[in-house]
Order: sequence, then structure tokens, then C-alpha cells
Amino acid sequence: MNRPEVPWSERQVIPNPFAEELCCKINLTLPRKVVAYFEEVGKQTGWPAERVIELYLRNMAFTGRKIPMDVVDSPHRE
Repeated sequence: MNRPEVPWSERQVIPNPFAEELCCKINLTLPRKVVAYFEEVGKQTGWPAERVIELYLRNMAFTGRKIPMDVVDSPHRE
């Protein structure tokens, strides 16, 4: 038994009760060279730098990879 097709204009929007738990916004202060790097990657992929950074961080979090902490004291820091 098929249900009748409901036009999009008559459909109800049901908010996702878990939406607030899915994402949170943060502010980051990054060196210009770091932003330029992600902007360049974004140009190659067609995505904004913010999306590239999000995907990079998500990949790091989900794979469990860690950056070496000696990077913190790198002479290349701005």
C-alpha cells in the first residue's frame, strides 16, 4: 500500500532534538601562514578554508592521530 505523495509546501518540519549536541562553534587564532595553507588547499578542493580545517580536525579526532608535542616549541611559530 503506497502512501499519497505530499507536496513539499505542505510538509511539516520536525526539528532534530539532538542537533545542539552534534556541533559546537569555536573561535581559533591561527598564524597567517597556517590560514594561507588551508586557503590554498581549499582552492584545490573548491571548499572554503574553514571547511578544510573542520575536515582535518575531524579526521584527526576520529582516527586518534596525535601531533608531536615538540611542534609546540617549533622555531617556525609566529
